[in-house]
Amino acid sequence: MWVSENFVFNHQIEEPSGKEYLFYRHMHPYFEIFYFLQGKATFTVDSVKKHLEPGDIVLVQPGKYHFATVEKSKYERCVTTFSPSTLPSPLQKKIADIGPFFVSDPPLKHLFNELEDIPSLVADPDLQAILGWCRIEEILIRLVVGSNASAPEACNALTRSVLAYLDSHISEPINIGRMSEELHYSKSHISNAFTQSMNCSLMRYVRSKKIMAAHALIQSGVKPKKAAEECGFEDYSTFYRSYCK
Repeated sequence: MWVSENFVFNHQIEEPSGKEYLFYRHMHPYFEIFYFLQGKATFTVDSVKKHLEPGDIVLVQPGKYHFATVEKSKYERCVTTFSPSTLPSPLQKKIADIGPFFVSDPPLKHLFNELEDIPSLVADPDLQAILGWCRIEEILIRLVVGSNASAPEACNALTRSVLAYLDSHISEPINIGRMSEELHYSKSHISNAFTQSMNCSLMRYVRSKKIMAAHALIQSGVKPKKAAEECGFEDYSTFYRSYCK
């Protein structure tokens, strides 16, 4: 693992022992560039998923729920994470509307190889960090301007409707009964379809989504109590315990 002031780079290799394994069902407040090297894996980002081929790239935006479903095989990838605050504003706006799936080409593969090799080629940590961040920005720019986007498979229509509902009501207390009335499905059908598609319970997803929204507000300078209110938390102590986990 390579930890810099602005980013973390990690080359990971694992070999799940079971027939199928779910990796990292979560969301987080930072960007993630996932570069797939080998294995049999399907990667899900919110309402879309893709069976990965070696060299595929996944760009996970902050606050997006994601996980990998891995069949029994060697699972190798490079993962780079960094805070939105480290990106120049114009680049941050450009990448907000792209992805999440891309296929690599020779220039991108070369950049990922260079990024991994920097610590072994440059001794000075400050220079390592500068060169590493230059490579990350160039990777992002190539994803923005290139023709590397890859079409994903959408999840079922009901789950897409639930996700759209949550996005538009994230500042309110989420009531599955009200959601059931608006979407015209039973509560149990909504809950079961969502869990089957996302490998996560509906209310766990809602809590995580609200925490991410509150975190973004707090990072922008909003007081924690006000952020909790604006994200529909009715009890501040409940919010605080979840936020600190």
